[in-house]
Amino acid sequence: MVQRPVANSRFSRMRRWQWLALLAVLPFTYPTTTEAKRSLLVEGPSELESQDAEESETSFKREGFAIGVGLGSALFLGSGEQAYARTGGGSISLRVGTSAGENLLWFLQLDAAAYGKKNSSSLLGLAAHYYFRERLWTRGGVSLASILKVEDDDTSSTEGGLALVGGLGVDVYRRGIFALDLEVGLSHARFENGTLSLALLQLMANWY
Repeated sequence: MVQRPVANSRFSRMRRWQWLALLAVLPFTYPTTTEAKRSLLVEGPSELESQDAEESETSFKREGFAIGVGLGSALFLGSGEQAYARTGGGSISLRVGTSAGENLLWFLQLDAAAYGKKNSSSLLGLAAHYYFRERLWTRGGVSLASILKVEDDDTSSTEGGLALVGGLGVDVYRRGIFALDLEVGLSHARFENGTLSLALLQLMANWY
């Protein structure tokens, strides 16, 4: 009975020294812990965002079947018997094709533009699209051209010809298999008694 207080006193001293040692070490470990937390809060999101941006950029591939549709404005400039066509209007484009490599695509394309109340012009042909930069591309090809002219008395006339087409565009948005392009298209069609030049400014939606 007399020795129990001595054992308890020794045990209490040991516990006291352990608490003192823990309190002495704790200030040295705290800055490291806070710095780690700060690095997770500050550096973590930026690294994740950069990884997501890289994945979204590298995940975009132009391969296989491709289709595109576009809407925009048109500017006509005719000569000869087509000199009456010097005005502006609207345009629509439809393209179906396939990729021939990482940067080259072939499209069968239909471009149609209207001016006035009933007059219109259309181009149907084959064109190559080539990406000379990651988001910049150019296109060129040959098309069959036709024009429809409606007179004031509702009599109409059509004429066919051959046209050279070209264009320059940029991918303004890309995600997965989808790309949104801003394009400037040019064409020059020759008919029997005149020519018709056409400039298009379109917003194109493409799926690869």
